[in-house]
Amino acid sequence: MKKLFYAFAVCLAVISALSLVPFNASAAQDVWVNIPSCSDVNYSGTVSWNDPQPNAAGFAVNVKSPERSDWTEWGRGVERGVVVTGQPPYSVPIPGQLHYGDDSSLVLKPGLTYTVKVSYTLAGDIGSLNFTVPRCPTPTPTKTATPSPATTKTPTPSPKTSSVATTCIDDAKLIASNRTDVQAPDSPNNINLEPEQESQLTITATNTGATKWYDGNYYKLINLAPKNTLGPTYGHLPNAVDPSGQVNWTFKVLAPAEPGTYPIDLRMVHISGGEYLKPNGSKCTAPASDKPFGQGLSFNLIVTSPSPSPSMSVTPIANQSETSGGFMGWLSDNWLLVLLILAILAGLGTWLWFSKNKSSFSNLPPPPPPANPSMPG
Repeated sequence: MKKLFYAFAVCLAVISALSLVPFNASAAQDVWVNIPSCSDVNYSGTVSWNDPQPNAAGFAVNVKSPERSDWTEWGRGVERGVVVTGQPPYSVPIPGQLHYGDDSSLVLKPGLTYTVKVSYTLAGDIGSLNFTVPRCPTPTPTKTATPSPATTKTPTPSPKTSSVATTCIDDAKLIASNRTDVQAPDSPNNINLEPEQESQLTITATNTGATKWYDGNYYKLINLAPKNTLGPTYGHLPNAVDPSGQVNWTFKVLAPAEPGTYPIDLRMVHISGGEYLKPNGSKCTAPASDKPFGQGLSFNLIVTSPSPSPSMSVTPIANQSETSGGFMGWLSDNWLLVLLILAILAGLGTWLWFSKNKSSFSNLPPPPPPANPSMPG
């Protein structure tokens, strides 16, 4: 009887020892972990196991992280196990419902090695397994062949262009010509027109900067004056203009109907949103707002009313009845004329009378000689 008891105790000890042997991935796969997705943030997966014993008391699935010394607990409180039904193998989510005693959750992190342990809630371990959470593979960069630059002959820039070749600088010079009212190539005088008359004006713009005027939507010749008297209203770039290149615009100068002085202030303007472009293809950041640049042209359009043509006007003599005072009023207004007429009439009468009596004056005897005065004794 005592021998039988010893034999039973030895068998029980062997069985208990075998139930506590850790399980690994190379064993009979009683416990295994599946992590199907790749993420550098966190991972989710399942832990599975075979059940060599009846599932009467449920299972406990716990994981130990290298970042903590304690194990997770399946569930909280009294229900610390998971009851699964059906035939093995069984699976539960990981981390899923796994929490620590302080109710913090387990989060699997890439690059760390964890230990998972599956056991009967009351009868001991089924097996355990160490598993490492993989990192997402780093994609291998594709090596792109760099094409060799074509050998081109670089033109020698002018001295002014070379002095600013390392920066993005817009610059321009404007010249006016072909004016129908006055010829003033460099410094235009004021334009003098009558209301609603027209004149012609040609502007030549030279690119004296280090950038290329590449688009008419971003480079324009604009009259910055408050009232635009030009037609068309601005100069649209007809083609790209490299440094030292030129472009011409012809405008009509339209005189308003109202006389006055109307300023004309012509400038090249770089419109916001358009990048600076160098002749070699490199670029600089676009200006945040419209930016006038270069030497401008400023003068006035002076609109004057036409001078009236001289004409002879006849002032009619008012009737006596229409004047104040009747005849006396007229005589008072024209007394000098009356005296002149009377003098002429008197002179004419005297001349006629003298002509008529001229013979009478010729028959008169000569006057006697004067008597000699007596000499005193």
